[in-house]
Amino acid sequence: MAPRSEVQEDRMPIRHIIWDFNGTLLDDGRVTMDVVNAMLHRRSLPPMDYPFYRAVVMFPVMEYYRRLGFDLQGEGFDGMVEEFVAGYEAVWRQAQVLPDVYRALEELQGLGLQTSVLTASHLDAAREQLDYFDLSKYFDVVTGTDSFAGHGKTQLAAEHMRRCGLTGGETVLIGDSPHDLETAQEAGCGCILLSCGHFSRIRLQQYGVPVADTALEAIGLRDDPAAFAGALRR
Repeated sequence: MAPRSEVQEDRMPIRHIIWDFNGTLLDDGRVTMDVVNAMLHRRSLPPMDYPFYRAVVMFPVMEYYRRLGFDLQGEGFDGMVEEFVAGYEAVWRQAQVLPDVYRALEELQGLGLQTSVLTASHLDAAREQLDYFDLSKYFDVVTGTDSFAGHGKTQLAAEHMRRCGLTGGETVLIGDSPHDLETAQEAGCGCILLSCGHFSRIRLQQYGVPVADTALEAIGLRDDPAAFAGALRR
């Protein structure tokens, strides 16, 4: 590890934090699991408990479905996506914002740091959820996909950076999955992962970037030069 003074000289000040949405701001892991469990039940496939869900969920979603035993070739993936979206739409209001998220966003706002959302969710769905949970007021820019299949986020990274007028060295993406790290790498910015979302801590720790347990802990890493050196590592 580089000496503290050297790390401070090499890094740029962070002025913008990009947030993932599902599993990072919104605690919807269990309701997501319940929807998939209902799909498994309809096919006489074994259900998951939450630790198992967090151990197996992955991107791309198609591979995750295949691993659970869905017959993608026989049924077709598009039909499964429609089934999931209908089930999720019926239950997502049962989810809650993750602990400390409002406090973290208020603190960032008070410090004058800019924040935005970059999500793999369909943009219209993400905006509806942000409004419902009174989160929209914190974000000037929200970028989402035109798909309900959970893909396309990395391809939006460069566009999101342009929309926000950002460079990678002054930006950190906070997310809860390896896919968020891939997106941060595509954007050329740093990454901090949250262990309170869809992926377990043990899975996230293998990627060599800081892992925090809460949103407040994650933004606290701004003040730790060694931690931010890790977050900004390409």
